[in-house]
Amino acid sequence: MRFSLLVHFLPALLAAAEPSVTPADLPRVPPTPPEKAVATCAVRPAFHMELMAAEPLVMSPVAMAFDENGRLFVVEMRDYSEHRDEKLGRVKLLEDTDGDGRYDRATIFAEGLPWPTGVACWDGGVFVLASPELLYFKDMDGDGKADVHALIFTGFGNLVEKLNVQQLPNSLTWGPDQRIHGALGGNAGLVQNFARFGSPKIELRGRDFSFDPRTMDLRPESGGGQFGMTFDNTGRKFVCANSRHLMQVIYEDRVAARVTDYPLPAPAVDIAADGPQAEVFRRSPEEPWRVLRTQWRVAGKVQGPVEGGGRASGYFTGATGVTVYRGDAWPAEFRGDVFVADCGSNLIHHKKLAGDLVRTGARAAGEERSEFVASTDNWFRPVAFANGPDGNLWFADMYREVIEHPWSLPESLKAQLDLDAGNDRGRIFRLVAENSAPRSALPLGKATTAALVALLEHPNGWHRDTAARLLHQRQDKAAAPALAGLAEKSAAPATRLLALQVLRGLDALDDATIDHALHDADADVRANAVRLSANVNADLAADPSSRVRAEVAWALVTLAPADKTELLATLLDRADEPWLRHAALAAAGDALKPVLAKLDERKSPRVAALRELLGGKSDRKATLPALSPPGSRAEVFERFRPALTLPGDAAKGRATFDARCALCHRFGGRGNAVGPDLDAARLAGREKLLGNILEPSREITAGYSFGIVGTKDGESVSGLLSNETPAGLVLRLPGGIERIVRRSAIAKIERPLRSLMPDGLEAGLTPQDMADLLAFLSTEPARP
Repeated sequence: MRFSLLVHFLPALLAAAEPSVTPADLPRVPPTPPEKAVATCAVRPAFHMELMAAEPLVMSPVAMAFDENGRLFVVEMRDYSEHRDEKLGRVKLLEDTDGDGRYDRATIFAEGLPWPTGVACWDGGVFVLASPELLYFKDMDGDGKADVHALIFTGFGNLVEKLNVQQLPNSLTWGPDQRIHGALGGNAGLVQNFARFGSPKIELRGRDFSFDPRTMDLRPESGGGQFGMTFDNTGRKFVCANSRHLMQVIYEDRVAARVTDYPLPAPAVDIAADGPQAEVFRRSPEEPWRVLRTQWRVAGKVQGPVEGGGRASGYFTGATGVTVYRGDAWPAEFRGDVFVADCGSNLIHHKKLAGDLVRTGARAAGEERSEFVASTDNWFRPVAFANGPDGNLWFADMYREVIEHPWSLPESLKAQLDLDAGNDRGRIFRLVAENSAPRSALPLGKATTAALVALLEHPNGWHRDTAARLLHQRQDKAAAPALAGLAEKSAAPATRLLALQVLRGLDALDDATIDHALHDADADVRANAVRLSANVNADLAADPSSRVRAEVAWALVTLAPADKTELLATLLDRADEPWLRHAALAAAGDALKPVLAKLDERKSPRVAALRELLGGKSDRKATLPALSPPGSRAEVFERFRPALTLPGDAAKGRATFDARCALCHRFGGRGNAVGPDLDAARLAGREKLLGNILEPSREITAGYSFGIVGTKDGESVSGLLSNETPAGLVLRLPGGIERIVRRSAIAKIERPLRSLMPDGLEAGLTPQDMADLLAFLSTEPARP
């Protein structure tokens, strides 16, 4: 769901100053009937969409989950966006009664829910998120309606003054660790566990959560996303948020909780090759209200961030529902790919993932200038996905005329919009590969324990997850020998990995099975085995996989082996990725100094990078160009105004970029990711670009807060605040350098409301030079 980054402003104070607007300025677009919906969408060649359910069976769907018998539970958020007090939210149970694969019967399973956003199946019922509560519903008499209504947790969002409709907890997902995971979304809360009386309240602020549905223990998890969360077959976690359309969560919250003297960077890392706010290729027309609002913001007539540098669309603004495809009905080349919707642009985006410790997501071949699905219908609002029992990827289309945070709409615009239009509509689709036959092995509810163990070998991730969930629910320890056999002998790494976790959930994971997994041929199995092991050694610290070595470092945070110093020296000496250096340093603790001494003796090539992190001496230099007095910004802008019309030479502009901008910005794979990525800069238009270059502090992009840290030994360090924890700060400095400052070393922190980029970077440039730079930044970014 789309969420504006601006703070809540007071409409009454601004209404008088806002431009007026009439209905004629905002022509309405009629909805498309369900039977014509597929025709509005362009789908990647060799794939097509199929409508599986529509209004009146389903309305405003935002989440869904298949149970073990193929029934589909759908969360209806009919009270979006301003009717929470009316509690219009529901859970629908959809069933296929005639066997044609499409749902034809809907029953209201539960209702009276305020802003419901997530659902997960367990023991014949479902857990449902409806802030401030997580509830459990179950049908005991078989009529399709819940008889059991149980309050499990409460307190989601109770630490914020006003609940934000687009920062609600969401995405209940069965995880690879046999727990149900959820994304916090943003609204902070102090959560009380009603299923385990006497449990301490848990504060969730910037963190996700998980719980074991068998024991109901609740714990915080690393996060950083908004609406959407997914795991791949290896246990990697991915999230998305608004304009940051693809992030990987690098470490677990319980690791960070053990690190008391080392401030780790934020766990969610942008991994999109084309940048967080990447370009998208919508086919729908720009909504008139969105165009007007952008124009007003650019002109300073209303408050709010100028997204996309002044262009109303063409880039990610509403990333939702990130999901890894784990089915078996599509060609093998698509398995493990990631999909994320932009509900504001009426499309579904697709990326291929690659990499070891930190993955990279890049557009697939054939989709360089198009999307996997893009509709011409402005009402088309994909918001959530699910891997289906049939091996296909399903998605929920909320189908609304307007999806936008009401706080972000100027009152004069909001008065002319119908924010409820479509709350009685909604669709469920599936994406199908041509010439493929959907596969299934339903029903699973009455499958024997032996059959469920065998299903861990199923090529469809939905079947593996469902079998694992049912095994965890039954707690049949007689399954342990067969599970141990799979953990050692299955030909599929995903099965070997999952068998380990199911054994752990049965409290039946023995040392021999773990030891075998620590020597598995697959690096991801080894990495997960380290997470389950109580023993790490030098061989693992020198593993060729960065992911395995990172897991060893995280393990050392909680373990204290006798040879910890030697293990750390091995890790740090092989710390070829920044995140591996962070993991090893976090594990070092009191052993840090002798470890670095060992590395100095070896003259490790990575010592310079380690010293930069910790503030020691380094041969690397990263200084901004010498600046002349900046002068009046208005005068400077007028002096460079000719650059807007002069023809520019992009090749010469590239040289200027390398000399003046690459220290802190990336464009087309060039430069350093300190400030905002500039790949979307060409969408802004030259006048907006010029203004941002000449007056960088007039707009501070969210997530790029400037900090000046004074240390107790008299040093001053300036940079962007990458992360801040009780242990200290992580600063990003010009040149892409990261610097760690421990809390114990900080004398003071200043947070000036200005950009790290100073005024005056135009010094020594002519209008022609600026025209060349604008020409370069206005080109399609080429990647090295």
